[in-house]
Amino acid sequence: MKSLIRHILIVSVSCCLLPASLVAGELVYNYADLAVEAFDINDRGYVGVEFNGSYKVHEKTFLMLGYSHAEASDVDGWLDSVTIGGGIMFQFQGNLDLVIDAGVIFREGGSGGHSSGNTGFALTERVRYLTVEDKVELSGGLVVESIMDNTELGVTLSVVYWATDKLGIKAGFRSVGYYESMCLGVRYALKH
Repeated sequence: MKSLIRHILIVSVSCCLLPASLVAGELVYNYADLAVEAFDINDRGYVGVEFNGSYKVHEKTFLMLGYSHAEASDVDGWLDSVTIGGGIMFQFQGNLDLVIDAGVIFREGGSGGHSSGNTGFALTERVRYLTVEDKVELSGGLVVESIMDNTELGVTLSVVYWATDKLGIKAGFRSVGYYESMCLGVRYALKH
């Protein structure tokens, strides 16, 4: 637990050390993502689609919803995942936020006519930063995920290139214990 607290403090302090001269636009919290996802769980490859959405309900809070469906690439297997949660943001500068979110994960998978499901949670602390030109958003942080009596610490990284005010191209990487994923897709900014 001391190690986890130390990692969270490092991320929190790091975001405060970025120069104030980088101030630019405002980060978007009302959005919908659609992406192709490739990931490995215990050395088994999966490919599928994911949908993630976020909606700002108050000045500093937001709700989030995620769904993904993937098929195993080497056997007759599949995995569905639903995440429901919310979060809070702390704005350090106009374009730099510390974000903490938590969600419940419902995961079900199967192969060969058999399936099983598990429920768990994820807690993420990350820094979101929008560049001076308001075109590139960078995000990175720590993840704690607990499913099937396993609690793992990992990292999450993503970049969004805003092609227009409403449409961005997103790429992401996540590694948590036995799980690694990469995604490539689009982000659509909903009206504020």
